[in-house]
Amino acid sequence: MRRPIALGYRAIDRRHVAAGPWLVSAGGAAVEDPDVLEGWDYFTTIAVSRTLRVDVEAIWTDCQLADDARLAVRLGWRSTWTGLRGFLSAVDVTDTCDLTGTIPGQILGGRVELSTVITCARPGRGPGVLAPRRPGNVLWSDRRSVAVEGIGTRVPTVAVDFRQAGLGGTGSGGWQVQVLKEDLDQAAGASVRVFLNTANAAVKMMLEQPATAAAHEVAASLRIDFARSLVAAALEAENLDPMADYEDDSLGAVLLTTVRAWFPSEDLGELRSEWRLDPGAVESRLQGRLGYP
Repeated sequence: MRRPIALGYRAIDRRHVAAGPWLVSAGGAAVEDPDVLEGWDYFTTIAVSRTLRVDVEAIWTDCQLADDARLAVRLGWRSTWTGLRGFLSAVDVTDTCDLTGTIPGQILGGRVELSTVITCARPGRGPGVLAPRRPGNVLWSDRRSVAVEGIGTRVPTVAVDFRQAGLGGTGSGGWQVQVLKEDLDQAAGASVRVFLNTANAAVKMMLEQPATAAAHEVAASLRIDFARSLVAAALEAENLDPMADYEDDSLGAVLLTTVRAWFPSEDLGELRSEWRLDPGAVESRLQGRLGYP
């Protein structure tokens, strides 16, 4: 039997926090505590909200907190495919804690792991012997994992025989990513397409047997190439302005969010200059951040 982990301080009795359902939506009505998020694609923002009812007096007693201590509750997320994570909302703990936030679709994949965490924000003066004493000490947490995978729903795809459609040169390739970047204000869903070659054996297998390990490997390669294509489009679009106020579902917003997700600390202008001089170096860094190979 697995032994409980000793924290070194008092945690919250779970009876004193009533956590409401996770409300998750992808462009439609919110669904309570979903296992799979229907209707999601690469350009759809996920909205998440949750409400906690807290017996504040009881949890202060649970944790032997000082009168001037402060607790915070945070709504967080992590994408299993991209490895990216963040916090959607953070508020001080009161009787009722309302948490809400959004996650851009283009930085997600696989499963989204949602978390609600109550931490010590300030220990205060004169806490009890077993009280949490460091800011960030976790006193209560709750998690849920939501699947958002599936190539057919993640990106706008068209399955076609390349030989008949005249795509991909010889028609033997697996896919072709098309980004029409002339109009950055146009909806991203109308500007980006992924053509899947049904004449390619690996792609055909991925479409017909999506649950197999081999299909997942092909899909992973497709996702990496898709992300690379969006980054390339962003760096090649000279009219893409990082200071512009693009609509959330526009191509401009998607391209900017993609670049910021994979190159968060780099200036777009400098990255664009590096791309012109040595695109391979930029692609190599992107491969590493995407977890390839």
